[in-house]
Amino acid sequence: MKTRIVHTRVWRDVWYQKLSRDARELFLFCITNPYINLCGVYELNDDEVILYTKIENLARAKKELRPKVLFHKGWVYVPNASELSGYQGSKNAVARQHELEEIPYPIRRVFHIADTLSIEYQTPNDRPNKSEIINYKLINQKPETKGNSTDSVVSPSAGFSKITDRRKELGI
Repeated sequence: MKTRIVHTRVWRDVWYQKLSRDARELFLFCITNPYINLCGVYELNDDEVILYTKIENLARAKKELRPKVLFHKGWVYVPNASELSGYQGSKNAVARQHELEEIPYPIRRVFHIADTLSIEYQTPNDRPNKSEIINYKLINQKPETKGNSTDSVVSPSAGFSKITDRRKELGI
């Protein structure tokens, strides 16, 4: 059986306090229902949401939850699901990565979580630590100057946490 940790601070959150009763119930349902996973992207149809929650104006409640919860053609995305779940660690990061890989590409693309590419360097001519994040894996493009190492792959959790941090900066 899946478990979820719901922090009591949600009741003090100004954003949450301003939601309508239906939107509050929908938010709690979206973060605690049996379908949510570590990556926060799951398939769920409106009829089932109404069955569980008895919300009368689902469209309005969904609109109120943006950008904290996104909906698209029977799919739900909770961008901060990993923070809301309370579960951390390298094994969870690996499991989260596997879950993301199982989400159909068009859905990941709609929710802007597909093929994220980030190249870091100071100037185009000076690239001391060029790296890319592709599918949440940080890949060094230049070998280390010490020794004869080849391109190395850092754990998926490193790339995923970098993207998660960037999403926090952007407020999504």
